[in-house]
Amino acid sequence: MTTLNGSFEVTSWDETTYRERDDRRQTRASVSQRFAGDAAGEGSVEWLMSYDQDATARFVGLQLIDGEIAGRRGTFVLETPRRVRREGGPLGSNDRARLRNR
Repeated sequence: MTTLNGSFEVTSWDETTYRERDDRRQTRASVSQRFAGDAAGEGSVEWLMSYDQDATARFVGLQLIDGEIAGRRGTFVLETPRRVRREGGPLGSNDRARLRNR
């Protein structure tokens, strides 16, 4: 498996709740990012996110990146499934900001 090293910056984040029930919330986030390092370029992703009452956030998305890897330029798509658990209570707006950079 190839490993790439680098960083990213979130350049925009637009998240909308589409369902809320029993201390659970489901949202859709449209996010733009800038990548630097082994993979450099601009990307956008649509994440479907679910915040559970036990402080777990799950999300999945398809991320389109236009950039360069190892001297080759083009576009590629990443599937980004994640599950994040935070100790100490429910997820709030500050926690969403931390999730953006993982």
